[in-house]
Amino acid sequence: MPRSQSGGGNMRRVAAVVTCFALVAFLSACGNRLPQSQIEAAASGSSGASSAGSQSTGAAASGSTGGSSTGITGGSTTGSGSGAVTSGGAGSSGTGAGSTGAAASVGSGTASTGSSGATSSSGSSKSGSGSSSGSGTAGSSGSSGSSGSSSGASSGSSGSTATSGSTVVLGNVGDYSGVLGALFGPAVPALEVWAKYTNAHGGLNGHPVQVVIGDTGGDPSTNQTDVEQMYEQDHMLAMVGNMDVLDYTGSEQYLLSNHIPAVGSDMAGPEYFSAPNFFPEGSEMDALGEVGIPAAIREGKKNVGAVYCVETPLCQGEITPLLGSNGSVAQAGGKMVYEAAASLTSPSFTSQCLGAQSAGVQVLEMVLDAGSIQRLAQDCAAQGYNPLYETVSVGAIPSLDQVPQLNGLILPTTTFPFLDDSNPATQAFQTAMKEYSPSSPVGPAASIQWASGELVLAGSKDLGADPTATELIAGLDTLKDTTLGGLTVPLTFNAGKDATVPNCVFLQTIKNGSWVDTNGDTPVCVSG
Repeated sequence: MPRSQSGGGNMRRVAAVVTCFALVAFLSACGNRLPQSQIEAAASGSSGASSAGSQSTGAAASGSTGGSSTGITGGSTTGSGSGAVTSGGAGSSGTGAGSTGAAASVGSGTASTGSSGATSSSGSSKSGSGSSSGSGTAGSSGSSGSSGSSSGASSGSSGSTATSGSTVVLGNVGDYSGVLGALFGPAVPALEVWAKYTNAHGGLNGHPVQVVIGDTGGDPSTNQTDVEQMYEQDHMLAMVGNMDVLDYTGSEQYLLSNHIPAVGSDMAGPEYFSAPNFFPEGSEMDALGEVGIPAAIREGKKNVGAVYCVETPLCQGEITPLLGSNGSVAQAGGKMVYEAAASLTSPSFTSQCLGAQSAGVQVLEMVLDAGSIQRLAQDCAAQGYNPLYETVSVGAIPSLDQVPQLNGLILPTTTFPFLDDSNPATQAFQTAMKEYSPSSPVGPAASIQWASGELVLAGSKDLGADPTATELIAGLDTLKDTTLGGLTVPLTFNAGKDATVPNCVFLQTIKNGSWVDTNGDTPVCVSG
């Protein structure tokens, strides 16, 4: 199928995802050109992450065989090359963006690998737009990963389990710039960490994993173009952990018609619960309000209101299960007394606050992004109005606990509480984040990525020498009532049929400036 030329998405920017998204100051700018001073500062930082610019974290960056390779794409690319990261186990050569073989060009200067036998050119990392000058000459990456590392790149972990099979390419698209950039940005380093950790522990049934990430910026046409390019040029096996709530419709039909496995996401698209090649890593978004709001009602807050975004109909759809005599609010003994729409770009939510206050709202659900949640709570407090707040998992970031007006906030999540370390599965997540990307924020977006990646891993047990999407789908369909060791609610996949997932979520709340797991690592389910 020819690639779409619409939306300027036919060429994709490549950026080093860890440093860009680990630093809060860069979150809203990823995918756009960054000043050279910021790029150089990121490259020399202490996080051990790759520098911004035309960068591939392949074998030399991960320290594991074949290496995990992560690129971020979106917009246009200058120079020759496809704009996609083409490094990893095989190594490659070329000129321009993302053609670095097993080693990567980092910052400004010459980068070289240890034992991999590959070198990259001496050249400069131009910007977050992903253009790299010079040409790279690649050799074989070897079977045990590079013992050295490029400047600013992580050297990986010791004691890793070797991978020896062919590389499995996974794709990911998300709204990593634009209005949701700061909210979804932390998903990027988390997915890269999962890839590095997985490669250091045997890969996907012996196959090293490479991740290619596309920044859709909320544009459906860019979403479609990125996914098509990943499938037709990068030869991806599956999508993993998509965070494309504003534009998932762009690639929805393409994924369906080509039977491409889509594993885990922000749960925005209904196809995760209605298509045989889509595999959710948690419950439907409906469960978030259906569990979270009743939890507030049980605290004596009977009058319920909601403010939802206008940017996508999914926001309004989130409150639908709350409404009516059979809705979760009435069933829990509460009353829905107020609803209002708002834009995520609104500088003030004073009118919504006054409306909710006038209606006597005691608990207010906010189907908004984190920045809007903070502004709304502060605007309401300025009017002397301080209801109990509830939001959805994809609307929160860790730093919300530092907003005094949000004390008591109830946060239901479809995957494990992001600070939990009470079982081996969540301990592995916390350990990996600290080892590979210690400065990256750990929040709901990171939890979603880890659970999505682990779901791919669970379904990869029978991948053959030349892995296929059919093998992965078959492997996923063998999973029955799996919680991935406590990372999610019980998941059951049925060949050719809808997934079976209970309406259960994990609950967290903010108490006195800290996040607290309301029910530990045990999910709470909708009664009846």
